[in-house]
Amino acid sequence: MDSIIDVPSLSPGQTCTVDVVTQETDGPASVSYALTTEDGRLFGHLLTADIVPKAKPTGPIPVCIVVTSPTQGNTGPLQARQGELMTLEWCLANVGEISWPDDMHLVLSNASEGLCVEARSMPLPAVPSLVTVDVSISLVMSPRPGRFSADWSIRSHSFPDMIQMLTVEFEISEPVPLAIPAATPEEVSQDSAKSQADEACADYDDAVNCELLSSALLLVSKSPWTAQECCYSTLVKIFGNIRSKPTEPKFRRIPKTSKRIVEDVLSIAGGSNVLIAAGFEDCDDAFVLPSSVGSVDAVIADLQKSASKAAMEWKRQERDVRIQKERAREGKTLTKARNLSDEMKSTLLKIKDDQELLNDRCNTAVEACKVERLLDKSFGSLASISE
Repeated sequence: MDSIIDVPSLSPGQTCTVDVVTQETDGPASVSYALTTEDGRLFGHLLTADIVPKAKPTGPIPVCIVVTSPTQGNTGPLQARQGELMTLEWCLANVGEISWPDDMHLVLSNASEGLCVEARSMPLPAVPSLVTVDVSISLVMSPRPGRFSADWSIRSHSFPDMIQMLTVEFEISEPVPLAIPAATPEEVSQDSAKSQADEACADYDDAVNCELLSSALLLVSKSPWTAQECCYSTLVKIFGNIRSKPTEPKFRRIPKTSKRIVEDVLSIAGGSNVLIAAGFEDCDDAFVLPSSVGSVDAVIADLQKSASKAAMEWKRQERDVRIQKERAREGKTLTKARNLSDEMKSTLLKIKDDQELLNDRCNTAVEACKVERLLDKSFGSLASISE
């Protein structure tokens, strides 16, 4: 324990916190400190603290180490989607001499705002020595992008010094929009073709059948998500090519014999109606967009809006199904104990020995620092007295 503690100079109304590090004691003790000025004059109150020895376990304590974790092999946070239901799994091992106590629990210590964790506390089984247990936790990701984290601690009231932390970080990215070919300056002509396209933009509202387009997109939305995704992606590609090169004839003619067009668009209820509503004419062997129709930006915007809405609805349905499955499982945690092979036992014991050796070295270093500080303080006090 430091015999002299430096206290910073404070102005009226200011406060400070003074930390005092004490050594372990076999019985109750007390310590008192007096505040003094630089010239040795006493002032203020006498600071007194009672020290009670920490209760030491009478026998061996349980030991828990993490064998595998969800972040094993990752150099950064786990990648997740908005609103995704994610299940995290750890493999924990009892490498102590005794079984884990019956009151061991996994407790949620901290979770970033936006993360939905149903199991905030769950019991752990009384695992025998040299046996592992698999633990799983389910949580729903935040609906907004960003970096998030969650921490759990393994605790036991019978052994308060036994604490093992489980920490996971998540990275939720922005949703990736459907790719649309962007018009470049090189692709857009500056001659009369551009002028004609600009003039056609003014007639766009007359060229498209808005009511038919809305009803066509509604029909498409009633198909399964996998079919919708292909349909939206292909339609966006078609209209994106037209926007990129409005005077290119091959982009304004969609053959009915194209395998991709048939599978992705024409076989979906409402798919062909989207083309017709946008101004395409239904010819014998193809859908043809007249040259009088120039701008397709509004159609692309409607397609993107419908695709995004359908994607979010599919994600919600997928999440709800997974949540129902998780809730149907017995309990909040999946624990499965299994015996270890001799090779695994040897590895875990070596890990335990290495941890104990590291702890001993850290404790020795801390004690050495305390002794060094005490000697510095003592010799400094003697020097000031001799002077």
